[in-house]
Amino acid sequence: MPSLAVPRWNSTLLLLVLALGCGQPDTRSGERLDALPAMAVWSYRDLTGSEREQAAFFEFAAGHGVKELFLGGADLLPRRADALAEFLAAAQRRGIGVSLVLGRAAWIRPDQRPAALQAVLAVRDFDLAQGRAGRTRLTALQLDVEPHALPDWGRDGTRLSGEYLDLLDVLRGELVCGPPLHVDIPVWWHGRPVKRRGQTRPLSDWVIQLADRTVLMDYRNKVGAILDGAEGPLAAADALGRPVLVGLAVHCDRNQDNAVISFCKLGEARFQKVARQAETRLSRHRSYAGMAVFTYEDWLILKR
Repeated sequence: MPSLAVPRWNSTLLLLVLALGCGQPDTRSGERLDALPAMAVWSYRDLTGSEREQAAFFEFAAGHGVKELFLGGADLLPRRADALAEFLAAAQRRGIGVSLVLGRAAWIRPDQRPAALQAVLAVRDFDLAQGRAGRTRLTALQLDVEPHALPDWGRDGTRLSGEYLDLLDVLRGELVCGPPLHVDIPVWWHGRPVKRRGQTRPLSDWVIQLADRTVLMDYRNKVGAILDGAEGPLAAADALGRPVLVGLAVHCDRNQDNAVISFCKLGEARFQKVARQAETRLSRHRSYAGMAVFTYEDWLILKR
């Protein structure tokens, strides 16, 4: 089996040249693996549009140790650029970084590539404008593209996996002057081998190598299951020198699988206990960068 430690000097040199052309430091060389573990949370509310909503979120974040927000950003740019800029500044004053979450499964299709690029370039241009003005920049653009949601995944998953990785390659190049590229992936991708450029590896490993940071959607509510799901991707990330956040779910919906994947019915106390126990073990990996919770809206109403 080929080593995961793939030589990167050539691609790193190319990206450095591109970054120097932007007049900015290179942001594509990965993120620190020695940073303290973070607690992050997804939210799909428009927190930029209401001072009351913002105050409630900041109070919640302070009480729950939240230092990162993954904000659904599909409708924010360019229409609400000024409001987003103000929100970034308010979050920074409270020690909270903000990433914009974008993505549609169909973006992997070649005919949908222009739509994907348009959305991503809008985020990049906004972030560059923030930098030029000396304002708070985004923590990252977080890509949530899940090709397994497409109807032809079952019969053509190999091709779709390749198109997905092609998309990541393109977007990584477009973001060389902008925010880091973070990517959400489901935990089961570690069990899906993909052949690419003469090597066969789990789909998750290819993504971890391409992304500046990966968010592993390890939606389980028992310590053993969380560890089982995270072990393979974290070991690969250790070798590749890339940070990984482990995502847990507290959301409630009509999905019958919630009894296994979510803390919805187990409550806050059980969630906190399991998260602490899992983190003790996960922290043994140098790539482990913290936990993320799906979602703020559900965490707010999680039973105590």
